[in-house]
Amino acid sequence: SEVSGPRDGYPAAKWNVFIPAYITQDSGQTIDLHVHSQVSDGLLAPTEVLQQAASAGIQVLSFAEHNCIHDSPEHLKEAARKLGIEIAFFAVEASTVYCKQGAPFMKFHLLIYAEQAKQLDFLRTQYDPNQPRNDYIRKLYQNAFDHGAVNIPLEEIYRINDPDAPTKKKMLTRSPLARAIAECCGCTEQEAKDMWLPSMPDTLRYQTYLDIAEMIRMAHE
Repeated sequence: SEVSGPRDGYPAAKWNVFIPAYITQDSGQTIDLHVHSQVSDGLLAPTEVLQQAASAGIQVLSFAEHNCIHDSPEHLKEAARKLGIEIAFFAVEASTVYCKQGAPFMKFHLLIYAEQAKQLDFLRTQYDPNQPRNDYIRKLYQNAFDHGAVNIPLEEIYRINDPDAPTKKKMLTRSPLARAIAECCGCTEQEAKDMWLPSMPDTLRYQTYLDIAEMIRMAHE
């Protein structure tokens, strides 16, 4: 049987009008293969995510950060093991575009899984769609710093405190910088975004995205 699905939101939602009922049923499984942390756009350090997952009864987990992997994946795997969690796969959520007649037509996120972290090294050396975003955030920070709207070093704003699985933040997002500006200026985070942190234009955001067919080819290779 089938059930009605979402009809708005992301562009692909119009293709999800019918979702098999078994997908929406609670099977009681304790597996989550699509987890984010502060390394990309999550709210918690990786081992904090593991601690909450363990408290929730998750037994098998994979981090699938946006366009990046952790700096110390084996340490993270050991930290998970101590909490009774198996990191079954190393994973990444890669940003891609579907090209139609040679031109970008729609943005996609492609989940890629690997048995070993080194199998995802091509994301370090051949494909980094986070770079334009990171450069854009750095420019916004510099402008806010030059005008006295923030006085904390950029590295400190985006530092991840995770001694059991040390890693740097790979995807710079607006919210941590907005919090730093809000504390400095005495405004809300939303006001900080409105005044100092305009959203990144899509033309700039997607300029390095690979066609999804090429992304799949690279992943298999």
